[in-house]
Amino acid sequence: NKNAEKLLNIRVAQTLGKHFSDVLPPDHQDTVREMIREIQRLGRETLARQVTVPIGGQALTLLVSLTLLRDEERQDMGVVAVFEDLTHVIKAQRALAWREVARRMAHEIKNPLTPIQLAAPRLRRKWATGAPDLSTILPEATASIEHEVGALKRLVDEFSRFARLPGIGPKTAQRLTYHLLRAP
Repeated sequence: NKNAEKLLNIRVAQTLGKHFSDVLPPDHQDTVREMIREIQRLGRETLARQVTVPIGGQALTLLVSLTLLRDEERQDMGVVAVFEDLTHVIKAQRALAWREVARRMAHEIKNPLTPIQLAAPRLRRKWATGAPDLSTILPEATASIEHEVGALKRLVDEFSRFARLPGIGPKTAQRLTYHLLRAP
């Protein structure tokens, strides 16, 4: 169909009746062969896998469903492949996840800032008035500030580790069908 042509950058008129290995690039052929082997190994007629493939200079995340076609005598006739483009869905999920991370980070940063914000002016007032209890309050307030700054540092360190992990608005996935005939 037209959506499959556009998605896979393949012209149907040039592919009808051909083996998939004559149509698909080598890296895509390996994915199809692996899925067909798995269908046969499991004794199933259908298999679906999420794959990321380079097409047209970009990486697309596709849900690929293969279904074996058989005649009345159960002889293999070919394969029907259904592609669902999940690329935009995955990007939307990532964006939502990062939005939630940012919201939680803002909340977690505000928590230690409040004691720091209260301790600093208290120290300044005590210092300015020459308060007799300054020698008691100074160690308390500085310990509180040091503790909260340490909490902020740990939070930033954890966030940095999280940001190094490998890796999502939503868009309806396109459902595409492409017939691959004469599968091995």
